[in-house]
Amino acid sequence: GVRDSVRWGSTLGRRRGLPLTGLRSHFFDATRRLAVESEWRVQSCSSGDGMAQKIHAARFDALPNSSARSGRHRARPRKRPAELQVIGAGCGRTGTTSLSMALERLGFGPCHSMAAVAKMVRERPWARALEEPERADWRGLLSGFGCSVDFPASVAYQWLLASFPDAKVILTVRDPHDWARSVATTIWSEYSAERSALLAPFRSAARRLGRAYRAHFFEDSDGGVMSGELRDTRALATRFEAWNARVAAAVPPERLLVFRASDGWAPLCAFLGVPVPRTPFPRANDSGAHTDRMLAIWRRAVAIEALYLALAIGAVAAAATRRGRTEAALAVSLALLLSAVGFLQPD
Repeated sequence: GVRDSVRWGSTLGRRRGLPLTGLRSHFFDATRRLAVESEWRVQSCSSGDGMAQKIHAARFDALPNSSARSGRHRARPRKRPAELQVIGAGCGRTGTTSLSMALERLGFGPCHSMAAVAKMVRERPWARALEEPERADWRGLLSGFGCSVDFPASVAYQWLLASFPDAKVILTVRDPHDWARSVATTIWSEYSAERSALLAPFRSAARRLGRAYRAHFFEDSDGGVMSGELRDTRALATRFEAWNARVAAAVPPERLLVFRASDGWAPLCAFLGVPVPRTPFPRANDSGAHTDRMLAIWRRAVAIEALYLALAIGAVAAAATRRGRTEAALAVSLALLLSAVGFLQPD
């Protein structure tokens, strides 16, 4: 009985990678409880003595379970899932990475951002939500997050406010012309995953999401492409100011904080009702670092595309050479190479 149960529990634990000590304790206690219960029932049936029944019932109730026998396997209380408490309505490149680090340090994490979307491969669900916001499951998209910053969630601040009525809104801002120059050379540059033709075969979901959230920002259907605003820094600066004005008009003043990363801890902590940390306010993700990461991704894509191109040129040249058309092979190869060079360069 007991020995067989312990041996079976040990074997099961090794197969499933479970703690051996906990399984042995569990099966030992279960077998012991069963034996005492059986003994109590037998003696209760054979004896009408009520005191004997009480004694055996007390012995049964007093048996320890596995969690009591081993502190390491004691059941731990489940942590409540995070509820969205802070909504970042500021555009990307306004100190949103620094803000996300600050909010997590203050206990409002985990933080949802574009980096989280890419890490969780949630580009398509977010694109569908922004394309049909009235039908989107906003609570499902933000499930498990305590705060959100940056695109794409920032353009959905109104729907998030409706879904999380107790949340507060932080609008991160900076000089409009500095912001326009920053996005033109980083997240909306011709090298970015959203816009690079070279990256299109690898990042179709990211391009779809980019069009969807830019359509809300530019208030058009294609995210500022046909209007030319996406490539015009003056138009970008004007749009940025208009966006900030829209947010300020839509959010109740008592629930809105207009924030610059240079403001530091004091206004942020006062708005959220938390003490000011002793550590410095985080600073991260400047334009130079972002550009370096973006170009590294672009160069890797160039290497992959160049390999495919070399294979294609080699196949064409080999086929033409076999047919005695060496000059034609060279001409075709040169034409493919020149067209590829033009393709790989951003507009």
